[in-house]
Parts: sequence; structure tokens; C-alpha cells
Amino acid sequence: MYIQDNDILNQIIKAQSCIIHGKDLKTILHQQRNFYLKKTDADVITICMKDQDNVRPEYVMEEHRIFAH
Repeated sequence: MYIQDNDILNQIIKAQSCIIHGKDLKTILHQQRNFYLKKTDADVITICMKDQDNVRPEYVMEEHRIFAH
């Protein structure tokens, strides 16, 4: 996947830097939730992690927490 949007690339770099410094990924994504939801115009964004042959949803970003309930 090739991303051309500089705003998104900058957010990804900030998130990677925070992870390198030992911050929790869920906290970082929660702080950036509104940015990604507005940028993508999505109602729900799911972050999945791949562990060998398994993929599991790790974090769900949504504005009104409908999916969580």
C-alpha cells in the first residue's frame, strides 16, 4: 500500500516514534482517533495485528462507541 497523504504519513511517524519510546499503541491510537476518522470519512476503523497465520482485531476506532456496545 502506497500512502501519498503527508498528514497521514506524519501521524504514522509520530505513532512509530511513540511506540519506540515505549508508549502503548492503544493510547496513541485513542489520542489520534478523531484525526483518522475525519481524514478517512469512516464510521469505524479497525486496527488488526498479524501473529504468524492469525489476524486479530486489536483496536477499534469509532466516534460514538456503537460497535463497542
